[in-house]
Amino acid sequence: MAIEVGGEKFRCDRGNQEYALVAKFQPAESSSPVFLVSGQTSVGNLAAIHFLRREYANVAGRLSSLERFCLLIKVSDIGTYEFHRAELEREVSAAAFGQ
Repeated sequence: MAIEVGGEKFRCDRGNQEYALVAKFQPAESSSPVFLVSGQTSVGNLAAIHFLRREYANVAGRLSSLERFCLLIKVSDIGTYEFHRAELEREVSAAAFGQ
């Protein structure tokens, strides 16, 4: 299973290196924003949430928008660090939202 963003594929190496997407947006018919977390496995989901809780203040200053964004999170060395070794691979908002 792979996540494809802008023509580039990020493949899952289960138990070693995985990826997750985290997006925030507000649908036109909603009065509240939606957070979407989509990891390649449950470890990727957990790592993405853990990363956001830990690093949101640092990452927020680098985002093009706080109202709508999409991040690709990389989780590595899972066998050793489980979900704790997550890092921002890149912001992919333009590709995700067609900007």
